[in-house]
Amino acid sequence: GYEKVSFENPAGPGERPQSAAGQRRRDLTESDIEKPPFTIEPTSGHVLVGHEQEFKVTFSPLDCVTSEGWLDCRVSNLAEARCQPQIMLRGTGLMPFCHFELEESDYITGNRRKPDLKGPKGSPPGVSLDQATRVIEFSSCGVNVLNSRSFNILNPTSESWKYAIINEDGEKSGTEVQCKTLSGLVSHGKKATITFEFTPASLDLVESFWRFTIPSLGLNVPLLVVGQTKEPRVVIDKSQINFKSLLLKKHAVERCHIINNEDTPFAVAFDNSLFSVT
Repeated sequence: GYEKVSFENPAGPGERPQSAAGQRRRDLTESDIEKPPFTIEPTSGHVLVGHEQEFKVTFSPLDCVTSEGWLDCRVSNLAEARCQPQIMLRGTGLMPFCHFELEESDYITGNRRKPDLKGPKGSPPGVSLDQATRVIEFSSCGVNVLNSRSFNILNPTSESWKYAIINEDGEKSGTEVQCKTLSGLVSHGKKATITFEFTPASLDLVESFWRFTIPSLGLNVPLLVVGQTKEPRVVIDKSQINFKSLLLKKHAVERCHIINNEDTPFAVAFDNSLFSVT
């Protein structure tokens, strides 16, 4: 006898249009040994008398096909009359309607987000955010500095679709976070670039909620833009300059240095209107 393990679409076949790629089936062959879609951990070990060992089987599809194979377990001291354990593996790889070329963030999953912050559309603090939310993080050095981030979206389907990006900040909507690509058309097999800009007005943490939608497919992906701002590490090496006593019509020169400890150059200007004589 054997056990069967299946990896299927959790949403159910009725909720996703079928495609030619989704109908293909392939058995694992010798060429799959280097990069098999199925892996198991641990791959070997000992099970003590009266104990049990848990194994984790992972399916990582590399193509939109249904893959099948066998997981053979070799028990060296098993009685000859008994069959070696076998598990049949089966999994189906699905193609997304839209692929985000955006690095993963643990801002939500890693509990880095403060629980007292409000949610989309001004929802009260403590409301859990959708775990499918894609996070775009900014780190600005100084206020009133324009920061820009772009990432690509890919249309892997066989048909073109239009997208729209909608702000969901509600009444607190401000101008510190802007999306420069609110809508567009992405042809099949092509990419489009999405750009957000963050211009902080203070050192406070900024969160801005958005939603990526493909109306023709009924697809909605929540987006969260997080902006954090820090004071630039720019200092003057003297806290004061004392010219001491000086005869009339003579002049003295003292020097100070502005030190920029950041990786970004900063423009410096002195406002003469701020000088005062006492």
